[in-house]
Amino acid sequence: MGCKNSKITPYMELVHELCGKLKEMDFKHIPRIQNEFADALATVSSRIQHPDQSYIDPLEISLKEKPEHCAHIKEDPDRKTWYYHIKSWALYVGRSNPDPRSYDSCCLMDLLSNSILQLAAEGKINKDEIVSFNMPSYTTYEEDIKKIIQMEGSFNLERLETFESDMVAIEKPNGKHFEDSAKLVVKTIRAVTEVMLASHFGNSIIDYLFDIYIMHVTEYLSMGNTIKFCNISLCLQKK
Repeated sequence: MGCKNSKITPYMELVHELCGKLKEMDFKHIPRIQNEFADALATVSSRIQHPDQSYIDPLEISLKEKPEHCAHIKEDPDRKTWYYHIKSWALYVGRSNPDPRSYDSCCLMDLLSNSILQLAAEGKINKDEIVSFNMPSYTTYEEDIKKIIQMEGSFNLERLETFESDMVAIEKPNGKHFEDSAKLVVKTIRAVTEVMLASHFGNSIIDYLFDIYIMHVTEYLSMGNTIKFCNISLCLQKK
């Protein structure tokens, strides 16, 4: 029995020497593609010093048919799958009014529309572009979510909560806090709408459009109106 790699020769000689000390020995060829386990054993062995007179207990090794983490998961008494108890959490920006046409639900899109119309009035965009533009906008309501989950049927609704985020900055002299609040609101809406607006009207008008939008939102807040985002948090569990 020989080896192609000269670095392995000392190991081969040691194996031949050990053969005379063992009652029985069996050699099996392991293809290179399956040799990760042998490499791991060699790494472990290289880190351990073996004095000649020491007795080393046999190393018992067993191959598992499943990943190690599966062996640490206890069987569910209800015979349910191991992932049954994993819960999914989701957070949506929704609306507090059941009517999607209510002004509370549409005011921000209405103010954005006014900003686009102002661009057309100033000649920055063509009026025909406005006629052909359609931006879908829908904020969900908690009862809508419950119905969808029930109809789809794959999950149990463990928990659903709604809470409002008041988009009002700290009050400042001369009404500056209205503008700060407007900038915060517009930044949120811009993150959602900018790609659609830019793809239709072009990138050149985007910054100016949102500057006008800030102006309209500032005026809206200065009139005593408030802007609140309704957040819907829910916890789902797979059936």
